[in-house]
Amino acid sequence: MKLQEVLTEYQYNNVGQFRAIAESLGYKEAYNKGSLLFTRNDEVFRIDMDKIRSHTKREPDLSAEKASMDRVCQFFNRDQALSPDYKSVLKNEGVDIVNWGDLKNDAKDRFTVIDHKNKICYTGKELYEYALQNGYSLDGKGTKLEKGVLSGLMDINGKPAKVRLHEHGTSIIYRKEALTIPDRIYGKKLSKQQKQDLLDGNVIVLSTKKRRYTSSGR
Repeated sequence: MKLQEVLTEYQYNNVGQFRAIAESLGYKEAYNKGSLLFTRNDEVFRIDMDKIRSHTKREPDLSAEKASMDRVCQFFNRDQALSPDYKSVLKNEGVDIVNWGDLKNDAKDRFTVIDHKNKICYTGKELYEYALQNGYSLDGKGTKLEKGVLSGLMDINGKPAKVRLHEHGTSIIYRKEALTIPDRIYGKKLSKQQKQDLLDGNVIVLSTKKRRYTSSGR
């Protein structure tokens, strides 16, 4: 497909996503004074960035987006999403991943999903949120939670959590990290109050005949 066709037939939200589609189709890019020059073999396509932006203002086709995300959720594996070797697997499904690097240190925001079969693209964050709302585990097998059943442990917003799907959406249950306080520190037995102080994040002082130690619950 040529970029002139992509300009009008694909659904994208910004210039960056248009550039991602061009990269996925094998185009090389150069920038000059507000214009982008794309080349692929003997093909040359020059366009102003403002013209690309004008096409992002079209009314989005939400049904096409849903159809794409439902399809991608059937085979997408979140654990391999950013692996270079996984790109070839996705290409067999007509999907490409463009990795933007360490943006906000959030893996979900680091990549754009391009679904060439449905001619649409969206962020990894949008895909993950859709999967969460609809009970997809994104395990590469299309596994979907049954209503009322608690999922296994997964990463939600950078934290370990479990998910339960119900009629009105999903519930997220984050795992609580328990702080274990030992009975002794540096060979000295802790009192009940000292243990509580450590649990509360306070500093306690431990004295011995030879040395004096401080310890903190954080």
